[in-house]
Amino acid sequence: MSDDLKKLRSCINIDEVRELMRDKIYPNSDNSKFFDDFLVIRKSSTRYATTKAPKNLTLAYQQESTIDLAYRLLLYLRLDGRISKAPINGGCFDAAIYLKRVLRELAIYGEFNSPNKITSKMIDDYIKAQREKGNHSSTILTKIRYLERWHQYAYLFPTFLRLSDDLFLQSKEHKGLKAITKKENRLYLLGLGGTKEPYPLNQWAILMNAAIDYIEMYAEDCIQALKLYKDTKKSVKSTKGRTN
Repeated sequence: MSDDLKKLRSCINIDEVRELMRDKIYPNSDNSKFFDDFLVIRKSSTRYATTKAPKNLTLAYQQESTIDLAYRLLLYLRLDGRISKAPINGGCFDAAIYLKRVLRELAIYGEFNSPNKITSKMIDDYIKAQREKGNHSSTILTKIRYLERWHQYAYLFPTFLRLSDDLFLQSKEHKGLKAITKKENRLYLLGLGGTKEPYPLNQWAILMNAAIDYIEMYAEDCIQALKLYKDTKKSVKSTKGRTN
């Protein structure tokens, strides 16, 4: 995509990007086109997973927007191996879901219909709110990193699909968050982190949300595993019947 990447960076509006990407196939997908309603990508090196609902690919509340376009482009470039040093398809399915969730959560603190409308104050408010919910710094930073990666590879995007250059530099909470996370990780490695206390009841909502996200991402794997288990069980019974 070297020539197309050059053309992509020079696009000045949505229409030009649409024209360029209209018939492009997502790399390492099951022939899913850039503007398809759903995307078929590998969840592992051996299986394909179908995201059967458009919400897994698009930001349904902002379809036809620059945010929607940027989201699709982020997935495209990640599947192409241009973004992130992870193996091709590594974590792409999870990243697609979590990036969408972070953007939706961020929109609570200010409306935006284009990437450059996301402000440092929104980032600060988001981090503060996540702390108030009881999330650990490392968990919050994991969420923020989906935006950091977008910012890091800004040179791959047309100017109008980039986050603001100073988005994180102007954030008062972002730098402190990284420092706290680093300290927490160091204490954990020394065996001083974590707690032996029972999980606090007022934090169950956070745990349940994480569980729901996990189920959403891996439901298909669970179903396939259950079918495999049933088939294996039948096979074992059949084999025992023949040997008796």
